Amino acid sequence: MSSGFVKSNGSSGDLSTNPDFRAGAKAPRHGGIADGPYRFSFVVTLIVAIALISAGVALITLASKGDMEIAVGGTILKTETVGIAVIVLGAFLVISSVGRNLSSIKRLRELIN
Repeated sequence: MSSGFVKSNGSSGDLSTNPDFRAGAKAPRHGGIADGPYRFSFVVTLIVAIALISAGVALITLASKGDMEIAVGGTILKTETVGIAVIVLGAFLVISSVGRNLSSIKRLRELIN
């Protein structure tokens, strides 16, 4: 007699006899945005990086209209400095995210060509 439960298709729910749960079995891949270089975290990271770069450009544009300063942690900084720092942070996010997913991007390019 098998321990465990019986699934609706009649197979045993016992992990030792059910081939769906054999050692080393991997979950099936379904494609879509969750696979390859377009993983959800990759896309979110790129969106955040683009938003940071846009915010940095907006800060620099605002600073060009007049002499503005921003207080960051009790330190008063010029707006241009903060804008450049935000742009650099966004660029770092893009570079690190693309670098982490470079092998997947290369594999995708090979599949397309």
